[in-house]
Amino acid sequence: GMPGPMGSTGPNPNPLSVGNSIFVDAIYGKPAGEVENFIGPYININDAATAAAALALARGVPSTVYVRPGSYTANLNLARVNVNWYFEEGSKVDYVGNNMMFNATSSIPGFDIRGYGEFTTSRGNFIFSFSSPYEYNIEGKSVINSPTNLDRGAVCIRVQNPTLKCRIKFETVSLAS
Repeated sequence: GMPGPMGSTGPNPNPLSVGNSIFVDAIYGKPAGEVENFIGPYININDAATAAAALALARGVPSTVYVRPGSYTANLNLARVNVNWYFEEGSKVDYVGNNMMFNATSSIPGFDIRGYGEFTTSRGNFIFSFSSPYEYNIEGKSVINSPTNLDRGAVCIRVQNPTLKCRIKFETVSLAS
């Protein structure tokens, strides 16, 4: 047959760009990572969450944070509007903040946390908390809460809204002091 019309012309997209994505890397990350660039990852998981939320807001579509193998420390709520997460095998996050690692309140609609993440805290907080009427898919390798005092009401995963849908899948869930 006849060849079709010529397509639009313009600058070629960066071959290293990955649309609507943020990367986190404990070894090769930078304090000021690059949005949508898999060779320009963030080193700080809190900063990656903030960048992903800004990207999702600017584009009007969800973004995904890809967490590469390594050990990370989080001290903020990582749940953000329209931000999904994927944790590669060997990615470990220790929560040292005073609240929850992922706290899905009514202002944060459903999101996914997928992959093989290992989530820990010894602060006695919740690691995951869901209280809004949306849908969540949460999976990983392990969730371990090992507070020094179990009387503080420590919980690994808290689901407290009867109208939400939450799929949870972990190999290990542990609460022990």
